[in-house]
Amino acid sequence: MNRIVHRIALALALLTVLAGFAALAPAAGASTATPASATCVAPSFPGYDSAQLTSDPTGGLRMSTNVTLNRGTGVLNATTEVRSLLALRGFTASVFVIGLDACNHPVAMSQPVYSGVNGTWLPNHDRVMPWTQTWNTGTAGKVVNIQIVHAWSPSAVLDLYRRYQPVVCGAIKFINYLFSWKVPCPPVL
Repeated sequence: MNRIVHRIALALALLTVLAGFAALAPAAGASTATPASATCVAPSFPGYDSAQLTSDPTGGLRMSTNVTLNRGTGVLNATTEVRSLLALRGFTASVFVIGLDACNHPVAMSQPVYSGVNGTWLPNHDRVMPWTQTWNTGTAGKVVNIQIVHAWSPSAVLDLYRRYQPVVCGAIKFINYLFSWKVPCPPVL
């Protein structure tokens, strides 16, 4: 009987210690965001902010963007290079910029810019595209950090297909006629 009481006492002691650790640890899901009472200080000078990002939105497809924001005028100047590293595969990509304030909250966002390139065996497999957008000067003055977002944008390719779908289907019908094939025309989504 003494052993059973001893084991129960050890289990209760262990549970008490674990409960003490749980009380000291921050609650799960507790927010680490800046409290509402804290103030986020915007830069006191107009100045410039810049960022650079190089990424591969999908394998073999590379993007690189350099951005400079003039906080005083709100002018966002950027240069994006898009290139394919694959022989016959091109892609359409998009890039946009998000301006964050001192509390890391988004305060401004540029319109997406799209660019397409072909595979390396075809012309236009590497494209350098300068672009400019203007943000409100009051909003641009709050920006302390710039984030660049690169994305593979197949929806832009679908838009092109929708535009040229009659031409594609005509070519498929002609090839079917020449070779007695029965390849269906891909539908418009």
